[in-house]
Amino acid sequence: MANALAAAPAAAAAVAPPVTIDGPSTAIVSLDGLGVAQDGSGAVVYRKLAAGVPHVFAALEHAGVWGAPAQLDATLAGGASASAVAVSNGGRVAVVWTSGGTLYGEVHPAGASGFSAPQAIAAASGTPALAMGVSGTAYVAFVAPAGTASNVDVARLDRSSTSFALLSDALNTAPITLPSAGGPTIAVSADATAVVAWAQLQGDGSTHVFVRRASAAGPSPVIDDATVATLGGVTGGSADSPAVGIAYDSSSAWVAFRETFGAFTRVVVTKLLGDELRTPVFADSLGPGAAASSALAPSLAINGNGAGLLASELSPAGSLVVAALGTPGGPPGWTPGSVVNSTPDSVPPSPLAALSASGKGVVVYTPNAGALDAELFARGVSSAPLALSSTTTGPVVAAGALAAGADDRGDRAVAFVAGSPTALSVLVEPIVVPPSAPRATGTQRWTAERRPVLRWQASSDSWTPPLYAVYLDGTRVATTTSTSYAVPADLSDGRHTWRVVATDSLGQRAPSMTRRLLVDAARPVLRLRVSGKRSAGAPVSFTVNATALSGVRHVSLDYGDGHAASGPSATHVYASAGHYTVAVTVTDGARVSAVLRVGVTIS
Repeated sequence: MANALAAAPAAAAAVAPPVTIDGPSTAIVSLDGLGVAQDGSGAVVYRKLAAGVPHVFAALEHAGVWGAPAQLDATLAGGASASAVAVSNGGRVAVVWTSGGTLYGEVHPAGASGFSAPQAIAAASGTPALAMGVSGTAYVAFVAPAGTASNVDVARLDRSSTSFALLSDALNTAPITLPSAGGPTIAVSADATAVVAWAQLQGDGSTHVFVRRASAAGPSPVIDDATVATLGGVTGGSADSPAVGIAYDSSSAWVAFRETFGAFTRVVVTKLLGDELRTPVFADSLGPGAAASSALAPSLAINGNGAGLLASELSPAGSLVVAALGTPGGPPGWTPGSVVNSTPDSVPPSPLAALSASGKGVVVYTPNAGALDAELFARGVSSAPLALSSTTTGPVVAAGALAAGADDRGDRAVAFVAGSPTALSVLVEPIVVPPSAPRATGTQRWTAERRPVLRWQASSDSWTPPLYAVYLDGTRVATTTSTSYAVPADLSDGRHTWRVVATDSLGQRAPSMTRRLLVDAARPVLRLRVSGKRSAGAPVSFTVNATALSGVRHVSLDYGDGHAASGPSATHVYASAGHYTVAVTVTDGARVSAVLRVGVTIS
C-alpha cells in the first residue's frame, strides 16, 4: 500500500445494523440508486414486481428513520426499465425512470408529505443519469432516439420547481451511435451547472469519451473529447465507462474513464477547468511499464471542496485500487493509485466510491461471492476494511447493484440487495461517524446558586440522535436527551466539576470539556475595628476584616453622617458630636452580601 493511502485510525466510524427497506420478497428486481444530502436526508429507489411487471418504488429517510416505500409509477400501465434518484437538504428528492420509451420524473419537495404526479419528460431509452446540486437544482441526462442514431439530451429541474424542462439542444451536435452498454453520467455544482460525459462510437470503430457542460442557458459551446492520444509514451485507443465529479465551484470538474493502451486498459483522470481539459494522468497503480492486468471501469467521487476518491479494479489480479485527490502531504493532484486489499478478491470487486464534504469517504466492494466490504477514508487516508454483509442479511446479490452516499458530517450509507433468490431484500447500512463533542456552557465563576441548571450545546449527529450523560464531580448523575440538567439537590459550598458525554445508538462517545462549578452561597464573615479619638474634628480609623470562600469582591462603609467610602480601611472625620450608626457592606465573589452595623458615639 502506498504511503499516500496508508492505514490510519482517522476514519473512525461504526457500522449500524442494516435497515430493511423492502423484503424479503420474490418480487425484488433491482436496486437502482441511493441519494444522501448534506444534512443527512436520504432516499433509495428500486424496482419491484407489481402484478408481474417491474415498477419503481422509493423510500425516504429523515433523521435516520426510513419511511415506508411507495410506488411512484402506480398510475402508469407499463413497467419501468431503469430509475435514478438524487437528494438535497430538507428532503428534496427527485426520481426519474424510463417506461415504454419515455423518461418520467417525480419530485418530493423539501418538507412535503409526498411526491408530485409523474411527469412525462421526453422520449428516452437506457438508464438515465440524475444529479442534484446543494441548491436543489437537478439535471437528468439520457439517451433520446433520433432515427437510426441517438442524442444525449438533458432536462433541468429548477430548485423552486417540481417539473423538469428539456434543454433546447442536445449535448451532441449531430445524432450519434452509442455503445451497446452504458449511458451518460452527470454531476451538478452548487451554482446549478451540470457536467455530462458519455461514450460514443467513432467512424473508425473506436469508442471515445466526450464531456460537455450544461446550464439553464443550454449546453456550453464547447464539446471536449477526453480520449487521450498518447500517455506515458503509449498510444491510446478506445475509451469508455466515463465518470464525472464537480466541486462547489463549477469551474473545477473531473472526468475519469477507461482507455485501451496497447493490450491493456488503464484508468485515466483529467481535470476540466472551465471548458478546457488539463493534463491527464493514470490513476490505477499500474505504473509506467507494461501492465500484467487491465484496469476496469472507474467509480469517481468528488466533494464540493474539490477532494476526490477514484476506485477501480484490476483484472485478472482481483485487486481493489484507490486513488485520492487532496491528500494532506501528498501531491497536489491525484495519487497514482494504490492497491488497498491485501489479498486478491476471489470475485471482481466492482468498487463504488462515495465522499462527504468533510473529506470522509468510503469505497464499497465485494471481496468474495455474497460478501460486501467497505474501506473507509479520511482525506484520502484509508483505514482497515469493515465487513458490511453478515448472516443476518444473507448473501449480497452482485446483480442487484450497489449504491452509496455520504452527508456533510461524513456519515455514509450503503444500499444493496441480499438474501436468497426466493427471498430478496433491499437494505441500507449506515456507517456512522461519532457525534461531535457537546459544548458545555455557562459561567465558571463563583455563584450562589446551590441548584444550578447545567446547559450545553447539542452534538451534531444526522442519523443517531445522541443521549447525554451528565457527570458531576466525576459521578454520572443523569442521562437525558435534553441539552440541560437542573441539579435537584443543594450543592455544598466549594469547588465542583461537571461535563457531558454524548453517546450515539452505536455506543460512540464524545465528551465535552470539563468545566468548573464554583458554589458559595454563604454570607461573608466580617468584623469592624474602630480606632482613634472619637471626638468631633478628630480622625477616626475604620478597618474591616472580611472572609469569604469566593473571596471579597467589594467593601463599602456608610459613616452614618451622609458620607461613605469603599475599601477595607478608611479614615473619617466627624464634623459634630452625636451618635452615628456605621454600616459596613461586604460583597463576595459570588455576589452574596453581608451587612454589619456598629454604633459610634462622637463627643
